[in-house]
Amino acid sequence: LYDLNDFAAEYREQLVNLVREQVERWRQADYPGVTSRVTRDLLTYWFANPQRPDHKKLFFAQREAVEAAIWLNEVAPKSNVGSHVLEQLRLAQHTVDDPASVLPRIGFKMATGTGKTVVMACLLLYHYLNRSEYRNDPRYADYFLIVAPGVTIRDRLNVLRVDTQAASDLDAADYYRQRQLVPPHYAPLLAGLNAKLVITNFHAFEARQ
Repeated sequence: LYDLNDFAAEYREQLVNLVREQVERWRQADYPGVTSRVTRDLLTYWFANPQRPDHKKLFFAQREAVEAAIWLNEVAPKSNVGSHVLEQLRLAQHTVDDPASVLPRIGFKMATGTGKTVVMACLLLYHYLNRSEYRNDPRYADYFLIVAPGVTIRDRLNVLRVDTQAASDLDAADYYRQRQLVPPHYAPLLAGLNAKLVITNFHAFEARQ
């Protein structure tokens, strides 16, 4: 007998490997199909910037996660393989009772120490800067809710808030400046991100008596 759970896990692994293969080809071809000038600017600044110091470069796991999220959002709908992946994700999130109520969900499994917070910073910038430029494009999120498992991690995630009190980028406590994630010509927009970002822990949603 074949365990259905084993089959499901094996199928998920095949789907993940398919995404990784497509993203690798997309990367090697210099990101064809990107529909936004902002996205192109960010990808170039993050991954093809000769001025970026070695200690500021993203790890491969970080780069792959960021690229996969962008590929799924902007590029996948234009190809048969990408459309297949998106359809499988849609079916996996389908609920019989009310399928329309399910928000699209994509998870990135990254080990401890591989830099998940930097990936979050990149994706926040990706959506925020694109939405600032293309106000009516629903592919880009307008507001951001980050839910942590506890107070300690919630506080650590404050590096995702823009440090508006810093005297200079060198003194900034946020990852956007510390990790040099913002192309200079987008820097004036950065301060507006805080108004669209909430960082909390899941206990805030528990019922109170």
